[in-house]
Amino acid sequence: MKKITNNVLRSFPRKTAGKIGRSVMLAFALLVAMTLQAVSAQGQEMIRSIHGSATDFTLARIVNPYQQWIVYNENAIMSLFGRMDTSGLVNTFVRTQLQIHVKDMEISGGSLYFCGNMFDNEVMSEVGVMGFFSISQLSSPSTMSINYILFKEFKELRKLAFYATAQTKHVAMVGTGMDDRDYIVDAYYGGIDPDPSGFQWERAWMYMPNIDARFDDIACIKDSVVVSSRVENETEVQICFIQKTGLEGCAFFSPASHLDVVKVPDQPIGRVLLQKAKGVDEAYAFYRYGPYLDVCQFIGKNNPISFHIPILHVNGYFPEYFTLKDVCIDKDRKDEISVLLTKVYSQSPYHRIYHIPTTLFPSISNVLGHEYGPYSSYTPMSLCGGKDYHTVSMGRFLEDWGMARVVNSQYEYCSEQLNTKTTMKKTAVPLSPKEYNVIAKETEVLHMAVSVQEYPVYYECSDYARENNTNQ
Repeated sequence: MKKITNNVLRSFPRKTAGKIGRSVMLAFALLVAMTLQAVSAQGQEMIRSIHGSATDFTLARIVNPYQQWIVYNENAIMSLFGRMDTSGLVNTFVRTQLQIHVKDMEISGGSLYFCGNMFDNEVMSEVGVMGFFSISQLSSPSTMSINYILFKEFKELRKLAFYATAQTKHVAMVGTGMDDRDYIVDAYYGGIDPDPSGFQWERAWMYMPNIDARFDDIACIKDSVVVSSRVENETEVQICFIQKTGLEGCAFFSPASHLDVVKVPDQPIGRVLLQKAKGVDEAYAFYRYGPYLDVCQFIGKNNPISFHIPILHVNGYFPEYFTLKDVCIDKDRKDEISVLLTKVYSQSPYHRIYHIPTTLFPSISNVLGHEYGPYSSYTPMSLCGGKDYHTVSMGRFLEDWGMARVVNSQYEYCSEQLNTKTTMKKTAVPLSPKEYNVIAKETEVLHMAVSVQEYPVYYECSDYARENNTNQ
């Protein structure tokens, strides 16, 4: 494998024995996948591992120019942010002064925004946190600091969607309060300062008093903030469309904002994830229903079409189930959505990434994907949209933290290719608008120092990929 650190590219293997072991594991994964009737082609892919830093959870978000990413990693003792690229010329990592459990993050306007939870000494428990920093600070990390806002009324903030108007920045989030109720949250800044690290941020949150809802995900479309919610003891799922207020310097919801609701078909199992798509008013909902991954397209509040993707062998001998993990979209073309899920077959986990072109709507077509078997050296944990049909995932490579980039239109090496056919299904049902209550609180922006960390980065995968994929 090739080691990339301090702008030096080395082409010698790190461990021959490790290389042989990985080859054996990949060969065994191939045999298992063929037994499970997967297509016997393999997917060309770039993998990088960050040696010396294990991971419990990791994320990446793309930065322009393409092939650069802001990355996050968390293990048992620390949290890291960093900047990486696929050439190996830019690898900068910083350790946060206090551990932050980041659940989601997004890049906009040269800044990275994140949400999650962290320990607060005043209340002596984990509390919600929203934070941000300018990406340019990673060029001089010795002077870098992270700005963050504590939400002590919350246990965690787990998903965010950023949007800005002429004079107001909005970090829209969903999370769980200390009272165990789920809330829709807005941290907003009513100014035009390109780096608003002062004390002008405000925060507010809302809930539906007559509904015990669990909010899974959030997205912003043209005129609305969209939230997926499980209600009625999680026996049904409603997609909520909250009309954005036209007022500057205020939360995106106001007493005058409509909250329209659409009930998705059938009875989903587990959480429901959202993804904004190419159209300014277009979003998708993904969830498990029986042996299927269900996909619902929304144009505004309307659900013109939905379909199934079969995941499980319904009549199989061994018990099977799957869990929906993450979704992302191609950041350039915005016409292909990738979905990460974990399928368990006879107590063995298989990690799958499906690549779903939005051109499937309204046609019925095949869906391609990649599978990492139970003996694969790489385990994806989260997704990041690349460009030109490159899907980036972050996860674990053996004992290290790692990144993989799959070229969805080419199939040569590293992971198994899947091929399955969609089936059309019924569409969602509009419900009556809902009422909600709003709470507003003052806030304070805190600042956290970081320390520079040095980690070697290795180029993994097959010998053929190393020798023939020079444009990584």
